[in-house]
Amino acid sequence: MVPGVSNYTCPESDLLAQVGSSKDGLTAAAAAERLRETGPNAVAGGERHSFVRDILQRCRNPLVIQLLIIATVSYLMSDLRSTK
Repeated sequence: MVPGVSNYTCPESDLLAQVGSSKDGLTAAAAAERLRETGPNAVAGGERHSFVRDILQRCRNPLVIQLLIIATVSYLMSDLRSTK
């Protein structure tokens, strides 16, 4: 990267040189080399959670807890004006 120059204002040729590419893209050999060095461009798979566990995880958020408490108190006080 050129000091003091953003990637958004950097000339195209300089930017391509920084990433080691050209206007025509990578050669097959260069692409194969990068694939060997860095591996495939794939999203890492994570552990799958059930629907119930996902909801419980989201309920750990302090704002969600606060809103659930407010809703419960409002219900218990029969303050349902906003539902009519």
